[in-house]
Amino acid sequence: MSVVWPHRVNLLCTRRKVIGLLGGIATFFAAVYSHYLYGYRLVYYEQYGDHFCVMESGTYLAFIEEVFTYVDLMLYSVLPFTCLLIANSVLIWKLRASVRETRQKFTQGHNSEQTEARQKMTQSVTLTVIFVSVAFIILTLPSALFHIIYYVAALMRSTSVYDRAEATLINAVTFSLMFTNNAVNFYLYCLTGRRFREEFLSVICCRSVATSSPGRALPVSEQNSSERSSRR
Repeated sequence: MSVVWPHRVNLLCTRRKVIGLLGGIATFFAAVYSHYLYGYRLVYYEQYGDHFCVMESGTYLAFIEEVFTYVDLMLYSVLPFTCLLIANSVLIWKLRASVRETRQKFTQGHNSEQTEARQKMTQSVTLTVIFVSVAFIILTLPSALFHIIYYVAALMRSTSVYDRAEATLINAVTFSLMFTNNAVNFYLYCLTGRRFREEFLSVICCRSVATSSPGRALPVSEQNSSERSSRR
């Protein structure tokens, strides 16, 4: 939003609107996944000497198999990935447009320093968003797909010890990948983003890093503001 509408971001992103949006998202997902609270019940098995969660009825099992696994796939993996892909594509497009505008502006004056700085920033951001987007879909999609296959193939009703052990192992691996997505972004930013690495080292080493320099480009919103101010 700050990239597309840099001069309206303060009006569009107020504290009240952000709190309302986050509250709406939390309420929506709580309502969608609330069926787990009443769809399962605790049953005591004497042969195991412990309680286990089992589904209330065959109707609820059919709902999970035929409806909710696909809803979960869309909400947890496909929809976030689509939003991430669209937002990152817009960001890359605006950055590349800024580089082209700067290159045309300084062609006659042979001042390529700012153009090179913006081009380096564009390449760094492009690499970062590609890594983040690919990592998201790779780490979240297997878990959602496994649950669809799990129910479609009726593995949960299989009496084979081997089938259940195999399903349990795959479930553990896909869940590990899913939770890895919540921790991997920091390392991806450090790996692909020079600015991020510099800021991180400045915090760890307690040193200051200049916010702008001849060899460092400003964010797109600041670039647009400064260029408009210079034209006035």
